Amino acid sequence: MFGAFIAVDHGARADEVQPASVRMESHPLTDRLEVQLKSLYNEKVPGGVRAGAVVRLTNTSDRLTRVPDYELRIVTDDGAEYTLSPSASNARSVQPKSKVELSYLTTIDREDDVVLSELTWVDVDVYVYPKQETKVLTLPISPQDGEDGGVSDGLAASIAWGDAFVLPFEEPPLRYTAVDLAETSNEQGPVVIVKVLVENPNDEKRAVSDFAIDGKSERKTYKGNRIEQGDIVVEPGEKRYVHFVIPTESGAQLTGLTVVTPERFIQAEAQGQAAAIAYTVDRFHISLPDSSVASERARLPYYAFGQRISFDPVNKLVDPRLAVSLADLRLYQNENAGYQTAVARFRIENTGETPLPVPAFAAELLSSNGFRYAGVANNAQAASAPPQIMPNSSALVAYSFLLPDSDTGDLSVKLFDAVSIAPYKTAIAAFNVALLPEMTNLDPISFYPFEVTIKDWDFYASMSAGMAATMYSYRVKLNLDIRLTDNVALGQDIPKLEVELEDRNGVVMASQAIPFVGPGKLISGPQTISLDNVGYQLESGIKINIYERIDTANGPAKRLVAEFRT
Repeated sequence: MFGAFIAVDHGARADEVQPASVRMESHPLTDRLEVQLKSLYNEKVPGGVRAGAVVRLTNTSDRLTRVPDYELRIVTDDGAEYTLSPSASNARSVQPKSKVELSYLTTIDREDDVVLSELTWVDVDVYVYPKQETKVLTLPISPQDGEDGGVSDGLAASIAWGDAFVLPFEEPPLRYTAVDLAETSNEQGPVVIVKVLVENPNDEKRAVSDFAIDGKSERKTYKGNRIEQGDIVVEPGEKRYVHFVIPTESGAQLTGLTVVTPERFIQAEAQGQAAAIAYTVDRFHISLPDSSVASERARLPYYAFGQRISFDPVNKLVDPRLAVSLADLRLYQNENAGYQTAVARFRIENTGETPLPVPAFAAELLSSNGFRYAGVANNAQAASAPPQIMPNSSALVAYSFLLPDSDTGDLSVKLFDAVSIAPYKTAIAAFNVALLPEMTNLDPISFYPFEVTIKDWDFYASMSAGMAATMYSYRVKLNLDIRLTDNVALGQDIPKLEVELEDRNGVVMASQAIPFVGPGKLISGPQTISLDNVGYQLESGIKINIYERIDTANGPAKRLVAEFRT
């Protein structure tokens, strides 16, 4: 899995940096009509080359004006000229001070590559002999930059990752910026998710145009689709995201992205039938960011435990009235399992005046050696009724991650919104963090949100003879000072203190875990922990291990915090 979480300065004004744009210049077609070239199409298809154009006519007068019966022709770089057929859906007239779009298309019986050089409107007088042709308007076409004979509108521009762009046919335009790219998979195979920031710098609300983002490899184009369905309206000054999913193939390596817009041509056929031809044209070619884990981690800030996490302000999952901080991140052992467990505890404080739900964000760890580990919430939250946090109160949520035993270095934490575009997820925060150091027999011992000081300990044994065998019981007496260091709502994410008895050969004979909350909880003062039903008498060399134990979705995980020998 790769990803590129890019920090975006959402506070910058939309007009501070001019976004990439391809201008739609207006040209006089008649004394009342102006024409703009919106799209140009050139693609190899079975049977030849399909070429077309979409133009926008503007009626500058205060009268209804008929669309002139001019022929629209394309001229190739070798001088060949071809007449385009008008779409059966083209308007016949233009309302005063209004615009219409006209679509034209033709199929050329050629096997070679076709490079378009001119677009020409021609007035043909068929009522004289020989017929008389008058060129009304000729527009030169910039060099084509299509790849592998694919679609190219001759107007596409290349931009760097993170550069803003506007779609030239939007009036007034919205501002778009690709800000995040990640690879994941679904039941059909690997997919790439592209997140695009949409900003409305205008004084009126605007709808997001129908466009998509395709992925390109050296040999193939992978079609993308917008995840959000329906109309998306952006209010004045508002910023929001749209996401695109690009299904790829196993082993496919994308070399770039292309912003494409759809066009449609209606072809009239015999007996009044009509056939629709849909196609897309390139608008912008976007280079890819460096998606290596090392590069991603190098861009991230370092985090200090307890400070408020800076979330993407455009995200809709974490309410800005919730102050989320990482309170604890440690490694725990899983005996004979071949892996270890990292546990991250997040403190969520409601700074507002009304109850707020606990945000169901997803979490991921990135290791320094380039691996990613998905987290699992220890207290799986019900999507239908997430827990509420009262005003001026805090809650604790924990996530566990399975890591190989060899991975003990610093980590990066990445948080996701896994709700808005489910079943996919989108990054909303990321930072580097150093694991908390571990030392045994160091007081006080952290069992977040508790701190425990072992003031004294003792150990003794008893024997009971039964009908079948003699059993031995052992007692570990601990004199504890327990302090709650953080006022958070205590639930099932609270750890336990586990006492383990180990013989001189390293064999664990008995253990018991005691909670900090609920029935039988630990309290400050002397505590006696019973370790019963040991099958033989332990002699010298007995070791008493004290662990912090956390019950995770993958089973119990333990961290050695103290050890005593008899």
